[in-house]
Amino acid sequence: MDKLSVIVTARNAEKTIRVTLKSLMSSIRKHDEILILLDACTDTTGDIAASVCDSRIKIFEHKSGLGRSRGRNFLIDKSDSTFLAICDADDLSLPWRFNLARQLLVDYDAVFGTAIVFGKTLRPLPVIPQIPRKITSEQMPLELLGRNPLVHSTATFKRSVFEEVGLYRDSEAEEYDLWLRMVNANKFLYRSAMPVALYRFHPSQASKSPGFVQRGLECRYVIAEQKKLAERLGLVSASIEGIRELSRERVKKTGFRTKLEVQGLPSFMTRNTTRK
Repeated sequence: MDKLSVIVTARNAEKTIRVTLKSLMSSIRKHDEILILLDACTDTTGDIAASVCDSRIKIFEHKSGLGRSRGRNFLIDKSDSTFLAICDADDLSLPWRFNLARQLLVDYDAVFGTAIVFGKTLRPLPVIPQIPRKITSEQMPLELLGRNPLVHSTATFKRSVFEEVGLYRDSEAEEYDLWLRMVNANKFLYRSAMPVALYRFHPSQASKSPGFVQRGLECRYVIAEQKKLAERLGLVSASIEGIRELSRERVKKTGFRTKLEVQGLPSFMTRNTTRK
């Protein structure tokens, strides 16, 4: 039977780790596992995680800290499963997430869902980070060239993908770089319209730090992979900014309103939005 390992790196996540683990425990199967790395934690994250009594939870600790990319690579090396999934220590997985992922992984190499954003409580915020819309494997290369439409905490992979394209590289855009490497290696990525995770929004998260998005776009790995992908797609421009804009314009021509998804859309407007 195919085994799934969920990778969770945690640094001082005492306020959220318990509910994150509870959500994962209700969405994985009996023979699956949750691997947690306590990454230079100085609070009670480890004690709380250990108090959640479930044989599927395995806890590792690194005193000096590995960071996000090396921490995930460390846990991947500790696993022996057929499938690998990611969940941040402050996000929640919905109960049907991995049943859906297993069904989709019959045909795809990596699968994602949409995410619902929430704040201090589980009440949804008035904007959503993603319009619930599927992105097929045929559409994915062009979508990824202009932006990152995939939420990390919705990702589930075949282990064989990492064996071919490599693990996470240490950068501000380690996940975006990985997605680009996957499509450049002709792997099939698919995003379901089904929400599979709750994404916690708070001002102190890494993605909300000043200049985070720009640093990711300036990452040498991302730029190199985008140029390689642009050549394959026949999009030619003198600059990387020009390549990204060309890809966005081509996506818009398919009828998808890119700006709405990137910027977030008020929930009352979402109900009135129709797909072209």
